This record gives sequence, C-alpha cells and structure tokens, in this order.
Amino acid sequence: MRGGAWTGAAVSNESKARLMAGTFILQTVGCKINQYDGQVLRERMRDLGWREAAPGEAADVCIVNTCTVTRRADEKCRKRVRRLLRRHPAARVAVTGCGATVSPEQFNAIPGVSAVLTREQTVHIGEFLAENRVPRPGDIFERGISGFAGHSRGFMKIQDGCSARCAYCIVPDARGTPRSRPLADVRQEAERLVKAGFVEIVLAGIHLGQYGRDLAEDIGLADAARVVLGIKGIERLRLSSLDSAEVANDLLSLAAEAPARFCPHFHLPLQSGDDEVLDRMNRRYTAAEFLATLDRIRERSDNPSFTTDVLVGFPGETDEAFANTLSVCRRAKFSRIHIFPFSPRPGTPAAEMTDTVRPEVIRARENALRETAEVLSLAYKEPFVGADVLPQTESRRDKETGLLTGWTPRYMRMLYDGPDKTMQRIVRVRVTSATPRTLRGELIE
Repeated sequence: MRGGAWTGAAVSNESKARLMAGTFILQTVGCKINQYDGQVLRERMRDLGWREAAPGEAADVCIVNTCTVTRRADEKCRKRVRRLLRRHPAARVAVTGCGATVSPEQFNAIPGVSAVLTREQTVHIGEFLAENRVPRPGDIFERGISGFAGHSRGFMKIQDGCSARCAYCIVPDARGTPRSRPLADVRQEAERLVKAGFVEIVLAGIHLGQYGRDLAEDIGLADAARVVLGIKGIERLRLSSLDSAEVANDLLSLAAEAPARFCPHFHLPLQSGDDEVLDRMNRRYTAAEFLATLDRIRERSDNPSFTTDVLVGFPGETDEAFANTLSVCRRAKFSRIHIFPFSPRPGTPAAEMTDTVRPEVIRARENALRETAEVLSLAYKEPFVGADVLPQTESRRDKETGLLTGWTPRYMRMLYDGPDKTMQRIVRVRVTSATPRTLRGELIE
C-alpha cells in the first residue's frame, strides 16, 4: 500500500485509517439514491484523509457501490468489479450497495474481492481501511453530504427503505423497511448544500411519500419541504418520485403557496393502466384513482408536468390490457414517459409467474408506447414556444451541440447558447422551438 504506516496499539481505527491514507476509486451504479449514498461514502473517505485517484493513477482501495434492480444491473456491477481488479491488482477491492446486500455471494465468489459490505457497514468504513475487516454496522443517516460531485442540483435523501412489495421489485430486500431523517438533519444538510452553491434541492427517497411515518414527530413530506423552502439561498425545490396514493393535500397546499419555488413537476409511476395488471403487480391503486390524483393536482397547480414510469410486458398483460395503458397515458397527458420492458428479477414473485409475454410482443408494445410518449411530450411542450422559462443551467454543455443545457421547473430539458458563467444558475430563456425531447431557446440577459 502506498499510504503511510501506523504504529501503536492504542490508536483508534479512524486514526489508523488517516495514517494509512492513500488513493481510492469509488464507482456507483444505479439510481439517484445510490448516487447519494456514493457521495456520502466519498466524503467519509475524504474526511479520513483519502484522495480520489486521478485518471490513470493506481488506487490503493477500490469500492463499487452496486445496483440490483435487474439481472442486467447485477451483471454490470460484477463486470465493474472484475475490471477494477484487473486494472488495480495491488488494490483492496470492496463491494457495497444494493447488490451486495441482496446477493453478497455473487461478489464474494469473485477472486480478489477483499470485502462485501452492507450500506450500514460503510458508515464505519475506517475499520475496513485500517484493519481490512468487515466493519460493524451504523446508522445510515448518521452523516449527510456537503456537496454532490458531478451534479448541478442538490439531491437530498430524506427517506430510505420500502415495504410496498410490488411483485416485480427487489428493492425492499435491498433497502429494508422505511426510515426517515429527522427534520433537524434535513435542515442542516440543505444549509450545507446551499453553502456549496446549490440553488435547487431535490427531496428524494426510495418511498418518499412514507417520509415521517416512522418518526416520533407527527410530520410528513410537506413538513420537510416547508423546512427546505424556508432556507435562505434555496431558489427552487423539487420532489423525486411519489406514489400517486400519497400525494397529500398539505403538500399541494404548500406547492400553491410557493408556485415560483415549488416546482410544478410530479413524477408519479403508473406502471400499467390496466386494473388487472396493477393488481397482479401488487400496486395499490386503480387506473381511475391514478387519474383522479392527477386531476386533483391540476386543480391546485398551474399547468403541472406529469412524468411517469411504465412497465411493458408484465406477465399476463394482454393486448387489451396494453391498450388500456395507452389510453390512460393519453388521458394523463404525460410530458415524459420512462419505458421499461419487463425482465424477470430473480427473487421476486413476478419471476415465478408463468404467463409471460413473448419478447417480440414486448418490443412491439415498447415501440408503440414510445410513439405515444413522443406525441404527448411534444403536445405538452409546444405551447411554451414564445414564452419565457427559467431553466437551471447545468455544469456541463450538451455533448452533441455544445450548447448550454438545463431543466425548467416543469422538468423540460432546454438547449440555449450563452457564457459559461451562467452554469449552475437559474436563467431566463425565451423558447424558440420544441421537439419531443427538448426545448430550444435564446438566453435573455
């Protein structure tokens, strides 16, 4: 190991880790919550004196923060681990995250892996760094973040875990039961992110609508949102994914009170527009109830944007059931649809279902839904041509065009020309054209 050596039996593990500090590589696969967890671990390593290896530099420790939402994700993570072992043969390699929690054996079986750690064990990563042993578990909310490397918006994990047990989903096994951060922690982390230069905060969770239900305080998601909106320097608040059955009236009231700062964008996963399929999925709403929630939001919010997830080809999905999904999507007028072709995730009830849909049928339905999604997306965007909107400029230019890029409050991606000094700022742009994927505009000084 290229770091220094420690001496003395009375030295704490954290002190040993600092004395041994060297270089590390951290790679995270998966969702924004996983990205957040990776940032927590990154800052912990830095606090212990470790430095991220530069491109091409040898690392003393490599850590892969895994995803396990699909079988393909597991395969991707195993490839990452093997690649790091080849490129850094002298390094200790540890694996953590959802895949390490659900199926530790698949990573323990890879020759050269030093440790497979749960998310709770990474709280005490210093014990692994100092003694090369599996650390004791800790509280996942023990520490937060003070920045978010590579991101223009400050994602804050205020909730973790899920007990919904949707038939296709392994997340409850990977993340455990719902847990929430106290409001004081939410406030402190938001203040740290403001100091780091973030003007837009995204409240995120695995089952965000469950926020507060496990705390002694009588609070909910609206209380967390109100705390963040009350912090000076935060110009915009956005929510990540919400269950349609958990859009509370107090949350909508808060959004109506602060229309310029509470983004009128709601990501509500539909998954299917057919009631029988929803029941087989173990989703706890009907198509009519989902649409009623959208109507209730529209009554309280000015032209809100609705984005969604749809799972195509779930076992038992007939042509009629898929037609119902298309119909519900049109009635919902989604501005963006994330389409996921069904693939069985081992360990879930759906993986044991026998009435599967043929791959070619899934592909055809996926293409049909994509066409519908593009029509709906353009229909939502076109009325904004000629209007002024307020995107937050990202810290990188668009790779294809070289233009600045940002997201409006209603989660529409914009491309526009301008100077680098506008990056990570909210700017005013006049929309000149629209496509299903983006808006184009002119920066207004």
